[in-house]
Amino acid sequence: MLKFDAATHTYRLNGQVIPSVTQVLGQLTDLSMIPPAILERKRQIGVWVHAAIELDLKDDLDEDSIGDEWRGYFMGWRKFKTESGFVVQEAEQLVYNKLGYAGTLDLLGELPKSGQVLIDTKCTATMYPTVGPQTSAYAQARGVPKAKRFALQLKPAGTYELHPCTDKNDFSVFMAALTLHKWRTQWK
Repeated sequence: MLKFDAATHTYRLNGQVIPSVTQVLGQLTDLSMIPPAILERKRQIGVWVHAAIELDLKDDLDEDSIGDEWRGYFMGWRKFKTESGFVVQEAEQLVYNKLGYAGTLDLLGELPKSGQVLIDTKCTATMYPTVGPQTSAYAQARGVPKAKRFALQLKPAGTYELHPCTDKNDFSVFMAALTLHKWRTQWK
């Protein structure tokens, strides 16, 4: 049984801690030049936006709960949903792969002209190259390796940009990072 502790960002499978997709890929992006307070603020915005999107998809969102600091990002989501015709199948789904990692995929659904898609939402100013390996890891763990993968960049002005993730090496990059993560863990 897969469980997630949001407070510690820890995944456990049958009680045993397993690395998350985010932890595995974290070693590939240097965020040390960003002050910790800014990273924490952006992380919190992401948490709020993800929660609001999930509630919105369930028709259970109290729109008065949307904070001014993250309202624009959420409105970018709404604009995407309206303009794209996206139909959700799953949202905020815990996934596990027998290769030894877990994560939470943001969105799985259908886009007109694209078919089945896996979308990871981002509230970042910069799209890091690890988003391709990230979406590939989620697709493999969910059992939809042929789904088209995208990063949905939500912007504070209420707009969005949909970035396709098409590099055929994405899962190989993730696996290399997973191998390195496991190697480092054994020597800690």
